[in-house]
Amino acid sequence: MKPHRIVMAAFDHGQIPTIACINNATVPLGVNFKALVAALQKFVDSSFAPVWGTPAKLVRSDKFIAGAWAIVFLDNADVQDALGYHDLTPDGLPLSKVFVQTTLQVGQKVSVTASHELAEMLVDPAINLCATGPKGLIYAYETADAVEEEEFAIDGVAMSDFVYPAWFEGFRRAGSAQFD
Repeated sequence: MKPHRIVMAAFDHGQIPTIACINNATVPLGVNFKALVAALQKFVDSSFAPVWGTPAKLVRSDKFIAGAWAIVFLDNADVQDALGYHDLTPDGLPLSKVFVQTTLQVGQKVSVTASHELAEMLVDPAINLCATGPKGLIYAYETADAVEEEEFAIDGVAMSDFVYPAWFEGFRRAGSAQFD
């Protein structure tokens, strides 16, 4: 039996990650892939990074790129009821999976799922951050889950809404800060 290897996150804090956008789906995305990647880059540059301080450079690719993070578009979910999720590659690099057919079958937009997972991967690339809430409840740093029904357009491509850091600060009162 092969010994289990512990995977530790292997990204470099303080650097701007390159994120390989890989379309391995065999079904149409519902949006042109080149336009989607361009809109995701604008989402990061103009909407997300100014709030969270998490810039990234997205590139279209046919395969994983050594040392790069990745967003992979696949046909069907490998986890029940998931439209997408963020994880780590076997090398410990951040990875988002977007399930195209699964997303479309429930009437959702692939671009919204992709921007949702991108936002969450940028804020919590190691998938290990959390905040405490009322009565000691612990919340994962999932920046798009609380507002996942909301969206906005960039160049005609729908993007996921996301929460601001204040949303995770339990001492904030309603209306005291911008939450999304």
